[in-house]
Amino acid sequence: MQAEIAFRLGIPALDERVGTIKSGYLILIEGSVETYPYLLLHRIGFTIARDYGLKVTYIVMLDDYEEYYEASVNVGLDIRTLRYRKLWKYVRVDSFESIIKQILDESEKTVILVDATSAKIRFSPKELAFLKNSLRNNNLALLLAITPELLDKEEVAAAEKIANIVLRLHFRIVSDEPRYIMELIKHKTMPKNAVILTYSIGALGVRIERLQKIPS
Repeated sequence: MQAEIAFRLGIPALDERVGTIKSGYLILIEGSVETYPYLLLHRIGFTIARDYGLKVTYIVMLDDYEEYYEASVNVGLDIRTLRYRKLWKYVRVDSFESIIKQILDESEKTVILVDATSAKIRFSPKELAFLKNSLRNNNLALLLAITPELLDKEEVAAAEKIANIVLRLHFRIVSDEPRYIMELIKHKTMPKNAVILTYSIGALGVRIERLQKIPS
């Protein structure tokens, strides 16, 4: 097997806490569609392909991935060039089993981004364990975005348990302004207090604004 992949997410305040992502990592991102997880996935994937030269496969559950592609280009992410250089591809699937099959078909040293935020996917702890082992054995890493409200609590708990890192996205109105919040709720070197970042969505894409800590 080739040397394992290693990269950072491209969000400095987050990278300082989670460090380097390696082969076999599963990062779980929890958030509804109104938190724009697909733009966060595109920003992270864009950084990985551009800065590390790693291949990125973006898997979409049920939705039309061309709409996601156009939205990412509109916020300044040059996915077009990455597709031309064969560093980025989109795949549409309709089940968790299809996700596993696609991952098994991927070449080594690929980062998989799965956007299942608009789908009621179903999976068992056994399937998650098989998926996690497949990542390590095939020299891959996975970012999986889900909407917890669409899944059973047991499924969400199983995914959180097996994931290396868990990020939770929130949307709130503060002083009549929309606020997007990214909360780091699981990592092997978690600080005593949970850590959150605020981010904005605009013409420059997803911009991380500041770091805060949630009081104990």
